[in-house]
Amino acid sequence: IAHAKDHARFLWDLIEAQGGAHADDFPPALDIEVANGLTPTQLTQWAETAWDELRILSGTQPRVYSDVWFLETYLKPLIGQVPLWVAAIQPQAPALPHVEWQWGWTRLPGIQTKVDADWYTGPLPG
Repeated sequence: IAHAKDHARFLWDLIEAQGGAHADDFPPALDIEVANGLTPTQLTQWAETAWDELRILSGTQPRVYSDVWFLETYLKPLIGQVPLWVAAIQPQAPALPHVEWQWGWTRLPGIQTKVDADWYTGPLPG
């Protein structure tokens, strides 16, 4: 669990090294897509600890980013408890409570590669 706090601090240190968070930034997100040998209970405990540490450091409600299958298999207790950014490449929103939904990839003028296409349902920052 100490590693979870270290992970959150590392992420926050990266944000701080780039000039820190600003009032109009979206909250940081913990990208959790692999279990690394942890059981669902252990991974949920790790994620809760990292999320709480990042919440304290950032003063915001961080997101947990993952896909529907992984959330339901490994992080089910977090569903409805923390803000989720759900990866679900499909035409309709996933049947999970979330504030952000990655629904696909798209090209934008001036960017050479495809970028995430996301839908945000929460209040705007700032």
